[in-house]
Amino acid sequence: MSGTLPVIGALFQGPPLGIGMLTAGIVLAIMVIPFISSVMREVFLTVPTRLKESAYALGSTKWEVSWDIVLPYTRSAVIGGIFLGLGRALGETMAVAFVIGNSVNFSASLLEPGTTNCRADRQRFRRGDRNLPLRAAAAGLRAVHRDLRGARNRALHAAQARPQGGQLMSAPTVSVKTAHDFKVADALYRRRRVINVVSLVLACAAALFGLFFLGWILWTLIAKGIGGINWALFTQNTPPPMQEGGLLNAFFGSAVMCVIAILIGTPLGIAAGTWLAEYGHARKFGTVVRFVNDILLSAPSIVLGLFVYTLVVMQTGGNFSALAGAIALAFIVLPVVVRTTDEMLRLVPAQMREAALSLGVPQWKVIMQVLYRSASAGIVTGVLLALARISGETAPLLFTAFGNQYWSTNVLQPMASVPVVMNQFAGSPYESWQVLAWAGALVLTVFVLLISLIARAIVLRNRISHD
Repeated sequence: MSGTLPVIGALFQGPPLGIGMLTAGIVLAIMVIPFISSVMREVFLTVPTRLKESAYALGSTKWEVSWDIVLPYTRSAVIGGIFLGLGRALGETMAVAFVIGNSVNFSASLLEPGTTNCRADRQRFRRGDRNLPLRAAAAGLRAVHRDLRGARNRALHAAQARPQGGQLMSAPTVSVKTAHDFKVADALYRRRRVINVVSLVLACAAALFGLFFLGWILWTLIAKGIGGINWALFTQNTPPPMQEGGLLNAFFGSAVMCVIAILIGTPLGIAAGTWLAEYGHARKFGTVVRFVNDILLSAPSIVLGLFVYTLVVMQTGGNFSALAGAIALAFIVLPVVVRTTDEMLRLVPAQMREAALSLGVPQWKVIMQVLYRSASAGIVTGVLLALARISGETAPLLFTAFGNQYWSTNVLQPMASVPVVMNQFAGSPYESWQVLAWAGALVLTVFVLLISLIARAIVLRNRISHD
């Protein structure tokens, strides 16, 4: 390949697909796909229904509505979601460390081992206001321009309105022109249908592509991890090499650090989100705070770990501790809770605020007794999602909690955690450690799945009660 394609061929010189930059890129793509898909779904749901219905009423296909209405309306948010996915990929550490090879030499081939440099991700673009009437008018013009199926009937009416004089000579010309227009309209209509079907097939193929990798990952986890699920896994500490044991100390350490992180991040996040929604929404400082929170929301976790390492660990004489790990995880919890609280409080109808304030209720009572009750389901969902996110974080704990092979309940000393133990055991040559790593990964995945299901159930229950 290098002889015929000197530029592209150089990218694929080297050993077969295995440890290398191409494999790391595939892993990052698998991680980014669900992230971008989730963001795009939420963004596309913000498109007003009346815009799509007006385009459908004028004869537009699903592809035309998606391309001419949905994407232009959400262009800046789509770009922001892509950059968020790029930031997630740039900041990923642990997943890439297993497959990239960590070579210090430079290589132009994607099949050779390489290395990475975690850095801050790109800033997310915020969707601005759209001129809805112009968008609807543009959609209507495109639909009217393409909808030529009624051209034949309009031509017949025009022919009947012609004067009697010269009608016999002009009749053949009218019939030829009508037939030609009908053929053009029919061909254009068939082409639109073909494009619509092709786009629908490609969209379904993309969805199946993502589901395939999800099923593959779950099947691999179950196949390799189910053998390590036993009573000893939850009752014994991490063992030395080539000995039997469990992950009791790791489960306890992860639970302690996650609980402390939630206790630190949740009150601060709810308070900050309340200020943004009720006091800072019309201020420039509120816009700055919301912008900084969005950056922190997508910041690589390893950056937060390094920050806490400098702020806490180095200031205590290099003493790693579970408390430092919990502080690092709290920085991950904080922007999630802030954003969720801000969005949920802004969704509360203004009539509820006005009704309470008109009765002479103080602002703080309106927030505590009216707004929080209305937005409680969304806020709790945000806290649960934050808990699911921090339960699998590894990079910040490597710089803060470090790890401990023995049982420890002192939060001022190093403490074990499931992600750190998985990182240590999965790359080891000992089969007993590898079995424990897969079992821990399966337990962690089931925990995250349960938390997500609980969050979905809370949202669905709140939606049904409001309906």
